[in-house]
Amino acid sequence: MAERSPLRDGDGDRLRGGVFRDELLATVGPLFAPGAPRLSRFARSGGGRTCWMVVPSLRHPIVLVPPGNEAAAVAFRPPRPGRGGRRMRTLAFLQRKGLMRYLPLHRLVLESDEVTSLLRLLQAVVEDVDDIVLRLGRRRHNRALVLLALGANGEVCSFIKIARSGSGKNALEWEYQNLLQMLERPVPGLQAPRPQGYWRSRDLDFLALEPLITQELHVSRPVPVTQMRALAEKQSSATRPIVDAELVQRLRGKAAELRDPDRRTWALGALDRTLEDWGQVPVPLGPWHGDWVPWNMARRGETVLLWDWEHFEAEVPCGFDHVHYLAQDIRLGGGVDAPAEDRWVREAATALSNDWGLDRSQQQVVLRLYLIVVNVRYLLDRQDDPAGIPPRRGWSHELLERLDLDAPRADVGRLEA
Repeated sequence: MAERSPLRDGDGDRLRGGVFRDELLATVGPLFAPGAPRLSRFARSGGGRTCWMVVPSLRHPIVLVPPGNEAAAVAFRPPRPGRGGRRMRTLAFLQRKGLMRYLPLHRLVLESDEVTSLLRLLQAVVEDVDDIVLRLGRRRHNRALVLLALGANGEVCSFIKIARSGSGKNALEWEYQNLLQMLERPVPGLQAPRPQGYWRSRDLDFLALEPLITQELHVSRPVPVTQMRALAEKQSSATRPIVDAELVQRLRGKAAELRDPDRRTWALGALDRTLEDWGQVPVPLGPWHGDWVPWNMARRGETVLLWDWEHFEAEVPCGFDHVHYLAQDIRLGGGVDAPAEDRWVREAATALSNDWGLDRSQQQVVLRLYLIVVNVRYLLDRQDDPAGIPPRRGWSHELLERLDLDAPRADVGRLEA
């Protein structure tokens, strides 16, 4: 006879609900410290309290919205191209019609003075803030938070990114500095958000950005190669052996920061093997955005609107943004198995040849170094997660090893002849 579970019917759901509740409160709680927000299904705004709807569910929260603000409908956009479009359009309709409040969703309940305190903090930098919507990033230990600041007329007047002070490598401060550079030297056909302010408060980092919003239908293809090339040529440096590129030293330093000895050994070994086989291949170098993917951009006529500049770097192989874009687009639509990876190798090699003018040896350098870069980034971003680091799904060290098996070493003598 099968052993009976010690949980009565419904107890498992209640326990899981408690985990989701605790996770959400732990994520948003620092915004309102020393206050203590709570969750309820029945509370309404008024009587000295303010409520935000948890949408679409407590299990999978994406956005927290003030139910009575019609302008908050702007928050209901698919998080990625092709994902949840119909559901998000329905939610936007309900928000605009004032019907969201009737849905049986959890509410985040706060004392009104806690919300007022946060609004005043934001108004010191973005004067027109009248109400806020809170978007949640991917579920992970250092989950990102973004406030959509709404003005009195309902327009979005700022996107405000929030992170715990000192977490990671102060990514918001880096992004702020990178965006200041973009202001000084704009790139034709490319628009980055203008930074409105960067500051620290309540052990949190805040980065306020002008909203870049377009009404055009978002599609991932064609790849915006013209704008990618314009960015790569913004601070273009001379073509020289990849072993001499600044990227290599930065990458070695990041790999050395991996605390797990096995992962650190793998990363440094993969870099050393790549340089041993391909280090003398001359490659054109320039800057890259670092996370140019379909869901970080939109189009407005011939201009590309591009967000999330915290990974911007100079002196990397030209074509890095292109192969990263292709990898993430294929992951989203085609999966993460070996055939999807093989498709990426083919498309990336063709793009590097046709759009970037790289020969076969240069293509091999770009693909290998790109894979090392994104795998080291993946490991560093997660090494403080108390739950551990799950294996990366697709585009991991297995693909790098397959490339090493499939391709010959560079014939440097032929290249120099």
